[in-house]
Amino acid sequence: MKTLATIKPTSEFGALFQYSNLLAAAGGFVGGHVAYPSMELGAAYDEAMLTRVFRPLGMAATTFDFARALASNHATAHAPDVDGSPALAVMDINYAVIPVRPAGGAWSSVRDMLKYVQMELDEGKLPDGTRYISTDALLARRKPQVSIGQDVTYGMGLMVDTKYGIPACIMAAT
Repeated sequence: MKTLATIKPTSEFGALFQYSNLLAAAGGFVGGHVAYPSMELGAAYDEAMLTRVFRPLGMAATTFDFARALASNHATAHAPDVDGSPALAVMDINYAVIPVRPAGGAWSSVRDMLKYVQMELDEGKLPDGTRYISTDALLARRKPQVSIGQDVTYGMGLMVDTKYGIPACIMAAT
């Protein structure tokens, strides 16, 4: 949060797309603090995600605990090496996301992610039909806010690509 105070705007608000892990993390930490004001920021965020997102959606394998994730059946990250060939990625770089984990520090499984996607497809309902989030609030995240390119816009945490005539939503943050 201290580093956030050093960021200077480089354009007018809404003029262009510039993603910021620090701003995304600040939003997550503020949300966690609102839910659990007596807890330390990181612990409050983790608890809010567990109790208000992962558990209600049935995402039992999703965690911010890297040791837990690595101890289970998991895919190992790959990235291009200096020659552009696929190679095992260095795990150490992943630990850098811990202080900004609301910007993408969760480890999940395909099964858990499908539970999240199903909620999106069901426009905010859980599998038992319970309303998890209002349809209006869910769909508002997809409304174009800032243009990224000819066919791509950014909403609230989602990029929407219409290159092929069908809106495709891509998560930009956790």
